[in-house]
Amino acid sequence: MMSAIGDISTTTAFYNTSPYYSSLGGVLALSPSGVLIQDLSFNGTDGANPKAGVIQATDGTLYGTASAKGTDANGNPAFGTVFTIAGLPAK
Repeated sequence: MMSAIGDISTTTAFYNTSPYYSSLGGVLALSPSGVLIQDLSFNGTDGANPKAGVIQATDGTLYGTASAKGTDANGNPAFGTVFTIAGLPAK
């Protein structure tokens, strides 16, 4: 997804920036010049294996879904999540 200011955001099913988690997928955001401005590696409790891209709200927040893992409001295992990533430049 390319934002109105040129940032590129995408998901990947196999991405990991932490040595403590297996490759459960993640989200990357790059500036127009290719600089990494945001990354998120899923750890299982917050989801895993995103299969679709993300959308960006006018305040810069990214929204997306992960197809596996996660937890429900009571801490029980879930079968997918909706996630948000705040702090990116607004449209």
